[in-house]
Amino acid sequence: MTEPARYRTVRAAPGATSWRRQAETLHQFGYRGLRARGLKGRHIEALVAEWRRQGLADGTVKSRMAHLRWLANKIDKPGIVRRDNASYGVGARYAA
Repeated sequence: MTEPARYRTVRAAPGATSWRRQAETLHQFGYRGLRARGLKGRHIEALVAEWRRQGLADGTVKSRMAHLRWLANKIDKPGIVRRDNASYGVGARYAA
């Protein structure tokens, strides 16, 4: 896939709206001009820390992490988001 086609795929995908919201959060933290290809582990850490500070439910954080993993795969950087949510301090979600 060519690079322009890859960016079109990222923009048109369902996770793209989620990425925009997350990019806006990062912008508030001082990460200016961030593009999807520039996503790094420190950005993931900052987002998770903010979500924990907001008191979001573990299920919500896990869903957002899944979106970040999807995005990381689309930009050919699957290693920037760890596979284990527990390594980010996100607990297990159980159905009652």
